[in-house]
Amino acid sequence: AFDGLGAVPANPVRSTVRNSTAAIDGAGYYALYLNLTSTNSVSDSYFYNQSGGAGWVYNAYFNSLARSTFVTAANDNALLVSSSSGATITESYFSGAARGIYFYLTNANRVMSSTITSSNGNQTLWFYGAASNTVTGSLIMNAGGGPALVMGGSALVHSSYNVVSASTMTTPVPRRRSRSASAI
Repeated sequence: AFDGLGAVPANPVRSTVRNSTAAIDGAGYYALYLNLTSTNSVSDSYFYNQSGGAGWVYNAYFNSLARSTFVTAANDNALLVSSSSGATITESYFSGAARGIYFYLTNANRVMSSTITSSNGNQTLWFYGAASNTVTGSLIMNAGGGPALVMGGSALVHSSYNVVSASTMTTPVPRRRSRSASAI
């Protein structure tokens, strides 16, 4: 079923999206949007947005994303997980110009054996006001030279007890400028 935001389960509880493709070109829209849902399964699928985020899991609980690809060409998140908990994300690929995955005011989500990339120098994986999330056995790569991982918040919103383990984080090392003869 489609609601103008992209592919969403027709029934918000215990629905399945499998072997599917949703490709859109819409700023402010998402190829996959799970809102007020629980115990849904998304697997072996491809989600792409030319002008906005690829996926958004909002106010959703105990959903599963497996062996799926989330890509955005825009300066946006491949996947935004907000006000949600209990999501399990496995063997998936996330590529965002801004961020691969952004955990915002969310807790107790798990990412395992996945690849998370970004390209424009923003944070590849960002925890903001997020607690008790885990990332295990994943590749976190920032091709744009920005940080691979940020755990942050503000004076009123803190991130705590998030764990990244058995994972590889990479970002290009800035090239040293060579001194020209005229600068010496």
